[in-house]
Amino acid sequence: SYTDEKDRDKVWKDWGWELNGLGNLVMLEFSLNRSIHNESNKKLAAYAQSRYQSIKEISQKMTDGVWTLAQVRKRREKLAQIISSFLFDGMALGE
Repeated sequence: SYTDEKDRDKVWKDWGWELNGLGNLVMLEFSLNRSIHNESNKKLAAYAQSRYQSIKEISQKMTDGVWTLAQVRKRREKLAQIISSFLFDGMALGE
Protein backbone atom coordinates (compact mmCIF):
# COMPACT_ATOMS: atom_id res chain seq x y z
CA SER A 1 0.00 0.00 0.00
CA TYR A 2 1.27 3.42 -0.91
CA THR A 3 -0.04 5.02 2.26
CA ASP A 4 1.96 2.76 4.61
CA GLU A 5 5.22 2.50 2.72
CA LYS A 6 8.34 4.08 4.19
CA ASP A 7 9.47 5.60 0.88
CA ARG A 8 6.28 6.84 -0.75
CA ASP A 9 8.14 8.79 -3.42
CA LYS A 10 9.86 5.62 -4.66
CA VAL A 11 6.58 3.71 -4.68
CA TRP A 12 4.91 6.47 -6.70
CA LYS A 13 7.89 6.70 -9.06
CA ASP A 14 7.79 2.94 -9.71
CA TRP A 15 4.01 2.48 -9.89
CA GLY A 16 2.52 5.86 -10.80
CA TRP A 17 -1.19 5.88 -11.58
CA GLU A 18 -1.29 2.05 -11.53
CA LEU A 19 -1.44 2.30 -7.71
CA ASN A 20 -5.06 3.41 -7.86
CA GLY A 21 -5.91 1.79 -11.15
CA LEU A 22 -8.28 -1.01 -11.94
CA GLY A 23 -5.57 -3.66 -11.94
CA ASN A 24 -4.32 -2.91 -8.45
CA LEU A 25 -7.58 -2.30 -6.61
CA VAL A 26 -9.42 -5.23 -5.06
CA MET A 27 -12.67 -5.69 -3.19
CA LEU A 28 -11.78 -7.38 0.08
CA GLU A 29 -14.18 -8.17 2.89
CA PHE A 30 -14.23 -5.52 5.58
CA SER A 31 -12.99 -7.81 8.36
CA LEU A 32 -10.07 -9.08 6.27
CA ASN A 33 -9.14 -5.60 5.12
CA ARG A 34 -9.13 -4.30 8.68
CA SER A 35 -7.03 -7.23 9.88
CA ILE A 36 -4.12 -6.51 7.54
CA HIS A 37 -3.84 -2.76 8.21
CA ASN A 38 -2.24 -2.40 4.76
CA GLU A 39 0.79 -4.36 5.95
CA SER A 40 2.26 -6.07 2.92
CA ASN A 41 3.30 -9.17 4.85
CA LYS A 42 -0.31 -9.87 5.88
CA LYS A 43 -1.98 -9.45 2.49
CA LEU A 44 -1.25 -12.87 1.03
CA ALA A 45 -2.90 -14.71 3.93
CA ALA A 46 -5.89 -12.37 3.92
CA TYR A 47 -6.38 -12.69 0.16
CA ALA A 48 -6.26 -16.49 0.46
CA GLN A 49 -9.05 -16.35 3.06
CA SER A 50 -11.35 -14.20 0.92
CA ARG A 51 -14.67 -15.61 -0.18
CA TYR A 52 -14.21 -13.91 -3.56
CA GLN A 53 -12.66 -16.18 -6.18
CA SER A 54 -10.94 -13.33 -8.00
CA ILE A 55 -9.10 -12.35 -4.81
CA LYS A 56 -8.09 -15.94 -4.11
CA GLU A 57 -6.68 -16.08 -7.63
CA ILE A 58 -4.53 -13.04 -6.89
CA SER A 59 -3.11 -14.75 -3.81
CA GLN A 60 -2.23 -17.77 -5.93
CA LYS A 61 -0.43 -15.61 -8.49
CA MET A 62 1.61 -13.65 -5.96
CA THR A 63 5.26 -14.70 -5.96
CA ASP A 64 6.76 -14.72 -2.46
CA GLY A 65 3.81 -12.62 -1.30
CA VAL A 66 4.56 -9.88 -3.82
CA TRP A 67 2.08 -8.42 -6.30
CA THR A 68 4.12 -7.05 -9.18
CA LEU A 69 3.56 -4.13 -11.50
CA ALA A 70 3.52 -6.52 -14.47
CA GLN A 71 0.73 -8.53 -12.83
CA VAL A 72 -1.21 -5.34 -12.14
CA ARG A 73 -0.98 -4.28 -15.77
CA LYS A 74 -2.06 -7.69 -17.00
CA ARG A 75 -5.03 -7.71 -14.59
CA ARG A 76 -6.02 -4.17 -15.67
CA GLU A 77 -6.06 -5.20 -19.32
CA LYS A 78 -8.12 -8.30 -18.57
CA LEU A 79 -10.66 -6.42 -16.43
CA ALA A 80 -10.95 -3.61 -18.97
CA GLN A 81 -11.67 -6.19 -21.68
CA ILE A 82 -14.34 -7.84 -19.53
CA ILE A 83 -16.00 -4.50 -18.77
CA SER A 84 -15.82 -3.40 -22.39
CA SER A 85 -17.37 -6.65 -23.59
CA PHE A 86 -20.12 -6.36 -21.01
CA LEU A 87 -20.95 -2.78 -21.94
CA PHE A 88 -20.52 -2.77 -25.69
CA ASP A 89 -21.35 -6.33 -26.70
CA GLY A 90 -24.47 -6.17 -24.57
CA MET A 91 -25.49 -2.88 -26.15
CA ALA A 92 -24.96 -4.26 -29.64
CA LEU A 93 -27.37 -7.08 -28.81
CA GLY A 94 -29.94 -4.66 -27.44
CA GLU A 95 -29.58 -5.95 -23.90
